[in-house]
Amino acid sequence: MGLETPGSAAELRSLGQEHEEAGRHAEAEECYRRALLLLEGDGSDEVEVACALNELAEAMRAQGKFAAAEPLYRRSLEILERTEGAGHPDVANLLNNLSGVRQVQGDYLEAEALGRRSVEILEKIWPGGGSPGGEAEECDAETRAALVLIRQQSLLALATALRSQGRYAEAEPPSEESVRIAEEAFGPEDYQVALSLNALGVLYKYWGKYDRAEEAYLRSCAILEKRLGPDHLQLSYLLYNLAGLAHARGRYAEGEPLCRRALAMKEKALGSDHPDVAVNRSTLAALLDGQGKFDEAEDLYRRALAGYQRVFGPEHPDVALTFNNLAAIARAREKPAEAEALYRRALEIREKILGPDHPQVGTTLNNLGQLYASLERYPEAESLLRRAVSILEMSCGPDHPNTLAARENLSALPRAR
Repeated sequence: MGLETPGSAAELRSLGQEHEEAGRHAEAEECYRRALLLLEGDGSDEVEVACALNELAEAMRAQGKFAAAEPLYRRSLEILERTEGAGHPDVANLLNNLSGVRQVQGDYLEAEALGRRSVEILEKIWPGGGSPGGEAEECDAETRAALVLIRQQSLLALATALRSQGRYAEAEPPSEESVRIAEEAFGPEDYQVALSLNALGVLYKYWGKYDRAEEAYLRSCAILEKRLGPDHLQLSYLLYNLAGLAHARGRYAEGEPLCRRALAMKEKALGSDHPDVAVNRSTLAALLDGQGKFDEAEDLYRRALAGYQRVFGPEHPDVALTFNNLAAIARAREKPAEAEALYRRALEIREKILGPDHPQVGTTLNNLGQLYASLERYPEAESLLRRAVSILEMSCGPDHPNTLAARENLSALPRAR
């Protein structure tokens, strides 16, 4: 069958799905792109065009081409809202996908709004999250399973956006609900359960509930190893998260081999320029920094920074995080002027894109306050540390490790100035 025949678009999309499942995302992108051209050229049904747009966007997103994927998602969403109605499950699915891209791009407020819209759509179809009602009650088993999956992903999209804003208590209910509905629908050792457990672990790690984070991560890891094998790319994200948890606990040497293994797996599967590889490099750098291995740490931070700036531009949460971490190395090397400039840049970005009361703002204020205290600039240190304590108490709670550290730094300032 030649490529000019009417059925060739369907064949290209099917081939694209095969490439996607095998992790060959560039090949999948090419198939989807060619299929889309055929569908648009022969006046095909708009819903088919919307589906092809979504498939192309997903293939590009998997390669870290977020800026290119975003308009494709938006165009697909516009078509589906117009043709199928704003409350259709396909619209909810597109909202989840677009929310994921906006999340990675650092627009947490839009990611939240998109995820919340998706949750509301599924709530109408599946009231209360219990037994299906409304449209879902009349569906066949395959459609019901698809609805459960969209509902789970909508809860994860909302929870992730809330967590990224430091709204941990608000993120917990949808995170836990995503685990519950996946377990009920697919069984306790399903791949989707592992994804929800991983997301729950990330929440607990940022919230300072390290034991609960570890429990969720390890259960997720066991499921993925059993279902996918020890060398699957998805497992690298769990290894990376376990390494990040080790860093949060101050167990830097323990986290290093986990992080190196995750990085090697991602570089092999995704290539050295993928944004997920940059994230992994940054975490490995933090683990090395904690062990005083500053030369390798700085090199990894700068490689990660170049990747973030190439993909996301100069003002993104991961760019700010890397400036913050480079500042810590400059301070350890007794380069206070360089450290101050880097902390100030990190603070400027974080306040601008995350808001003045985000916990990451509190963390940078604490770090800059510590620097000023070491330089005996006590009035400036006190002002920054008081603000840091206030932000961290409000966003993370009074017993979070970061709150306790900031309060301790404030108390350690000389009383007489």
